[in-house]
Parts: sequence; structure tokens; C-alpha cells
Amino acid sequence: MIIGDDRINGCRITKEDINYIDFPGKIFINILKMLILPLIVSSIISSLAQLDAQSSGKMGVRALIYYLATTLIAAIIGIILVLTIRPGSRGNQVEIKPDSKSAEGRTIDTVLDLFRNLFPDNIMEAAFRSVSILIRKK
Repeated sequence: MIIGDDRINGCRITKEDINYIDFPGKIFINILKMLILPLIVSSIISSLAQLDAQSSGKMGVRALIYYLATTLIAAIIGIILVLTIRPGSRGNQVEIKPDSKSAEGRTIDTVLDLFRNLFPDNIMEAAFRSVSILIRKK
């Protein structure tokens, strides 16, 4: 139970401690998310391989039409919502000063980020994304 002064069972826990405790769970969830797409694709391929050519062709055409129709509907709804709501046009504008310095990370945060990037949650995004880390010495 968390009380106002961030104590759990009498022990003081900081946000850094919570990040360290949360780290293995995030890695595990990312690995599970990464396995979803290959499992679905292999399941679809194996089920289509068991069907005869004529019924799988009909099913493939139906699936393609369904996919294109739902994608078109989702795109139209998204465009309508963006044009009516106009996200980002209201609210305070954030001013970025050119002389402001970025937050400097600690070594342990850099190592944890490295391990988080080893296990992406989306395998297709990881195949096409490029991440680079720039380290500058002062």
C-alpha cells in the first residue's frame, strides 16, 4: 500500500527504485508482444495450407476485401476526427530555448535503455527502425 510519503510496508521507495523493479517486467512484456506477429502469421499459413486451393482462394479474397474496407473506414474516421477536433491547436505552446541543455542521463539508465532496445515490442518496427546513441565528451 502506497502512503503519501512513498512508503511500501515501511520502506521508502523512490521513482528510480520503481523503474529498477519495473525493468524485468517491461522486458518480459516486450518479448511477449514481439512473439505475437510470428505466431499469428504461422497460424494463418498453416491453416491455409490445410485447405484446398479453391476454398483458400475465396477466403483470401474475402479477407483482403475485409481488410481494405476496414482500413478505409478507419482512415476516413481518423481524418474526420482530426479535422473536427484539431488536436494540438489549443493549449499552451511550449517554448524551447536554444541555450537549454538536455537532461544528462546516468550510466545505469543508459545500460537499462540498451537492454530495453534489445527487446523491442514490435518486431516489424524493429526491422525498419534505426537507433543511434550519440555520446559527447565535454
